[in-house]
Amino acid sequence: MEYWLHYFSNRRFPKNQEFYVVYTNMDHSIPFQPDSALDYWLINLKFIPTSIELGDATSGESFNDIRHAYVDIAKEGGAAFRQVPTIMPHFTEHSGHALHMAQTLLKPIKALPPCIQTTEGEESKLPKIMERYFQEIGLPRAKREQSNCLYDLKQKVLVYSPELKVGKGLL
Repeated sequence: MEYWLHYFSNRRFPKNQEFYVVYTNMDHSIPFQPDSALDYWLINLKFIPTSIELGDATSGESFNDIRHAYVDIAKEGGAAFRQVPTIMPHFTEHSGHALHMAQTLLKPIKALPPCIQTTEGEESKLPKIMERYFQEIGLPRAKREQSNCLYDLKQKVLVYSPELKVGKGLL
């Protein structure tokens, strides 16, 4: 519950907020599989038996350390996405109920790109790494209502495609 509290607590942004558009032509070339969205929901249920087994196999102190580490990761990730907000469009032409539920519930923010790397000696705080990487590859920022697009990494332009829609989401 602590993880989800941190995850959902910072998903509100001002109406005029600009986000890095992290959906690229490389991402767009990967076949869209709306049926895989069910795994998105089920992964959370799989944490329950794993946590029980972990609790049975470790001392209370060790389990608490693991739990705190997991929550700290959520805090750091949440803070990073607050400082360097990202967005990607939704595919809306599908019949997947699990995906429809995810898109109805979740705004398309806090999206992740294909990879982020850092070199030795550079600032290693997650927001700085993200910002530097996004600037290196030329990712543009866009307001949410303009996020029905992908970024063409070769041409360095936003491409608007009819099958991509601006996600609304409740949270």
